[in-house]
Amino acid sequence: AAERMGAEASGCVVVEDSVSGVRAAVAAGMRVLAFSDLTAPDRLAEAGATVVHESLAGVRAELESWAG
Repeated sequence: AAERMGAEASGCVVVEDSVSGVRAAVAAGMRVLAFSDLTAPDRLAEAGATVVHESLAGVRAELESWAG
């Protein structure tokens, strides 16, 4: 998807809540902000998530901090 948009995978951030989604994004070379809605936080971290939050609110705050 990143390639079709003309973006470098390493410059993309994916928001994900599943282990398979985290693994796919990591395999593509993307950073992953995960939230543990239905999946245990440790499983998301083990799958390679860059950061794991307990909610989408935490993900939003993280994105805002990255944007400066």
